[in-house]
Amino acid sequence: LFQTKGCIGCHSLDGSKRVGPSLKDIYQSKQKVLTEGKLHEVTVDREYLHHSIQHPNADVVKGFEPGIMPPFGTMLSDEEVNALVKYLEGV
Repeated sequence: LFQTKGCIGCHSLDGSKRVGPSLKDIYQSKQKVLTEGKLHEVTVDREYLHHSIQHPNADVVKGFEPGIMPPFGTMLSDEEVNALVKYLEGV
C-alpha cells in the first residue's frame, strides 16, 4: 500500500527529506507540528498516524507545506488506513 498508493513519492523511509517528512523511525517519535497556526509537540502514536493519514492538513509537521498531501481519509478504506499505520509502526 505504501508504494501503490503513492506514499513513497513524498515520504522516504531512509531519513531523507522529500516533499513530505521522512517516515523512518516515525512511530513514537516527537514531532513539532502546526495545528491551526499554533506550534506544539506531539508524540507520533497510532491515533496521530490515523488522523494524519485521514486529515493531513490538521497537524502539519514544522518545515513542510500544508495542502500537498491528498485527503487520504476519503480515498482509503479503514482497513487500508489501519494497514498503513501498522506498517509505519515498524519502519
